[in-house]
Amino acid sequence: MATARAGRYPAAIVSDVSEQRLQQFFQREGDQYRVIKEVRDSVLFASHNLLRDPPFSHVDFVTCRNLLIYLDRELQMQVFGLLRYALNPDGYLFLGAAETADVAYFRTIDKEASDLQDLGVSRARSTASPRDSAFCAGAASRS
Repeated sequence: MATARAGRYPAAIVSDVSEQRLQQFFQREGDQYRVIKEVRDSVLFASHNLLRDPPFSHVDFVTCRNLLIYLDRELQMQVFGLLRYALNPDGYLFLGAAETADVAYFRTIDKEASDLQDLGVSRARSTASPRDSAFCAGAASRS
């Protein structure tokens, strides 16, 4: 998490990041590029026990790549409920390429990238009782 929070990338990112984005969102530091402080401060990087800790709330997007494939269907449904509770209306959930969300309150934005959007319908608090110690390490945009 400390590495992600630092937001440092090798100079080789110039082949993958447009000049405009480099100028807008990065600053050069020696032989590296670093994401500007304003962007770093707007993102929360945290290790979080998704099934035991209270969910974060009021976030614009959550990324939990390749977590659900390790959970049985019942726990997957609990996770979807918790993540949905955490997201702002119309927030985004990013899954791993091998994962799908066949639940009614998300719609697929980009099937190939496994990007989903909350449909913003009724947001009842989940009554799921955590039973496992699966961890989700990710980033959430704060607004």
